[in-house]
Amino acid sequence: MGSRSDKTFKFTKEALEGLQAPAEGESIYYDSDCRGLVVRVWPTGRKTFGFYGRVGPKVVRHVIGPVEELSVARARAEAAHIRADKEAGRETKREAIRAAEAGDTGPTLRVVFARYVRDVRGKLRTWRELVGMFGKHVKPHARIPMTAVDQEWLRTLHRRITSGGHPGAANRVLSLMSAVLAFHLGEGEPNPAAAVKRNEETERSRTLQEDEERRFLAAIDAYEAEPAGVPGSKPLDPEKFKAKQRAAQAAKRTAADLLRLLYWTGQRAGNVRAMEWAAVDLKARTWTVAARHYKGGKPHVAALPDEAVEILKRRKAAAEPGAVYVFPAGNGKNAGGHFTNYHNAFHRVKELAGIDAGKGLHRDDTLRAHDLRAGLATAMANVGENAFAIQRQLGHRDIKTTMRYVRQSIKDVQEAVDRTAEHRRNSNGKRRGEVA
Repeated sequence: MGSRSDKTFKFTKEALEGLQAPAEGESIYYDSDCRGLVVRVWPTGRKTFGFYGRVGPKVVRHVIGPVEELSVARARAEAAHIRADKEAGRETKREAIRAAEAGDTGPTLRVVFARYVRDVRGKLRTWRELVGMFGKHVKPHARIPMTAVDQEWLRTLHRRITSGGHPGAANRVLSLMSAVLAFHLGEGEPNPAAAVKRNEETERSRTLQEDEERRFLAAIDAYEAEPAGVPGSKPLDPEKFKAKQRAAQAAKRTAADLLRLLYWTGQRAGNVRAMEWAAVDLKARTWTVAARHYKGGKPHVAALPDEAVEILKRRKAAAEPGAVYVFPAGNGKNAGGHFTNYHNAFHRVKELAGIDAGKGLHRDDTLRAHDLRAGLATAMANVGENAFAIQRQLGHRDIKTTMRYVRQSIKDVQEAVDRTAEHRRNSNGKRRGEVA
């Protein structure tokens, strides 16, 4: 085993990335530029900044945070704060949070969020989305008291979500936390979230190109025709296996039809998943989304092209008597509800179509299911449909929002440039003739 001096060096991002995971136990490395700052490396490859050092007569140990979420400069600053707090006889922030959790120090973030949801449930039509966002990004860290939800905690949360590859989600979570804090603190009180810098977001430009559209639709057919796997590792008797395989194949058909409707109608995935038979008029070729389910807060009537009508007719003929949803869940805990998990199908279809197969693509450059909505808007614009018809089909309140969904392909741009060049060429030729 090496001495401490063998494991002491100046921490840099590159040096820490190069640390190897031990076969067992943990390896501890010491920063030569900050007394007390250490990095622990575990057999799983996890690396954590911490403070480990003697302050007065006591040895102090503190976890600072994951290496992938904190810069070296930030970790050094945290270590310096811990040493200063202990030398002054003060509690560190982590100790204060633990003490608050153990004592009666007011409501926790989880409790305040529950109160906030009860307050906005009748006012915000997107409250379910907020609950989902909180559950995914905040709930694992929500046992802290509200007194600990300050700028530093919010900044760390924002950085954690951003480093996970979700800069847009990080901004939306920060906006949610700002609303929760405003609800909790009351009018006129300073909001800690206001001082946290948001990530810069670029407008998306990705949509299916002409050749990709054909491959995408063909890939949906190929996906539906693939044999369905049966989840689980336990051996099943032949009858149970066949029943599970039939259910899995039915789920594949449901996911395939859902993706087809997303392509042909340009509607939001959440609304398509929850489509009810009572809202579909096959004769009029329309589908009405009730105001209580629509993001805009007003009823939305979407037009259905022939391809969508054929899909719905086929599903109606195969539906159970009295079925409520066009895409029922089938089985499991949500047996009486609607289908939800189409994401795996979407990614498999992209794989079969060879879409986004190149290595090194950034997340913002890959196709998302929501881009199928922009695809319809773009196709309508390319064939000369007016912006108000596109707005009506997408259900936008503001025409400016609709125009962000119209994404011209490079082929359209090339053709436009060629037409312009031809016009200028002819114009310049005429002028030369006139001068002569």
